[in-house]
Amino acid sequence: MVSRVRASVLTQTSTLIGIPTSASGRAVDKVYWNAGADVSRRVIRQVKLPPTHVGGYFGPRSNLTGKTRAFLPFLLASLLVTTGCIHLSMDKSPRAAQPLPEANSPGFSGSRPPTVVRTNTVLEVQKKYTLRRFELDSHDPTTPRVIVVDYYQLPRSNSPVVMLLPISGGNYEPETLFARYFAKRGLAVALVHRREIGHETPTPQAINDWLKQNVADNKQVLDWLETRPELDAKRIGLFGISMGGIQAALLAGLDQRIEAAIAGLAGGDLPFILSHSTEKTIVRQRKAFMGEHGMTVEQFEDALRQNITMDPCLVAEHVDPKRTMLVLGMCDKVVPFHKGWELRRKMGRPETVLLPTGHYSAVLCIPYVERVCLNFLRDHLQGG
Repeated sequence: MVSRVRASVLTQTSTLIGIPTSASGRAVDKVYWNAGADVSRRVIRQVKLPPTHVGGYFGPRSNLTGKTRAFLPFLLASLLVTTGCIHLSMDKSPRAAQPLPEANSPGFSGSRPPTVVRTNTVLEVQKKYTLRRFELDSHDPTTPRVIVVDYYQLPRSNSPVVMLLPISGGNYEPETLFARYFAKRGLAVALVHRREIGHETPTPQAINDWLKQNVADNKQVLDWLETRPELDAKRIGLFGISMGGIQAALLAGLDQRIEAAIAGLAGGDLPFILSHSTEKTIVRQRKAFMGEHGMTVEQFEDALRQNITMDPCLVAEHVDPKRTMLVLGMCDKVVPFHKGWELRRKMGRPETVLLPTGHYSAVLCIPYVERVCLNFLRDHLQGG
């Protein structure tokens, strides 16, 4: 999300705060947020400036006056305060989650082999956490590979843990932002690195296989977390953004070990989402596949419906709305908002945060979303 902020959003933001933009719209190289009482600063670097702006807008050749630079954090803070986020409570009479079929139960394969840890590397040591990178041998029967997990370990025992699932691309900037935020506030975090789908244009069947293997990998990480002596296996949370949010919605419906699940910028009905999303990579691959097979959008969507069985809407009845929260962008066209709203209905109308943004511009609400999500996780993972 952070690494893919649209040029149009950057241009609008730059115009609002008086920063000149390049012809291509790639301008804002540093944006600071001051989230009021939380005093949390977040930095986004979009280092794609034309040669005439070498040094950056905050460097020696800056076009901003000292007064404007000093006022910038407060102006953006005002923007955050006035975003008009809406926090919807859970339905007053939430329905019960339907039991999982035996084949999808988290304990359906009691003879699963133990997870082999290939490497354990310390990346960072902070007062409130130690960041370790683990490589776990995947149980994927088709391709030998490793599952990479960045584990934010707390300096105490019996701690709750949040499994954090990533967006579809980038260098894990937004995921790391949330991981550090949670870890500094008493929640261990296991950030699971993405499983790449490959550079070739994926077929509908390949997309479904990828989703299915992601669920298997994430279940394996849950198995591994249960073996960690410093963690409380009965207090496992789940958090995901965008594609990570879609995966979180899937896992929450397929694994009852999850005590609290947050799916951000997610939706159900993947055939529709993949057929109508405005995300650039999806658009490019969709056009390529339709061109190769002489398909219309309607035919492409139908082909997806015939192949995709791993869809949040199809497992939504197994999600417990009392342990789930959604975060949706009301102007989202990457994961169309009405498909997130449809997923909410099928999940039993869980607690939901509505952002007055699109998919990428939701970055402006990160400090607010951090705080709301932390409160939700604390409420559901307390005790121990």
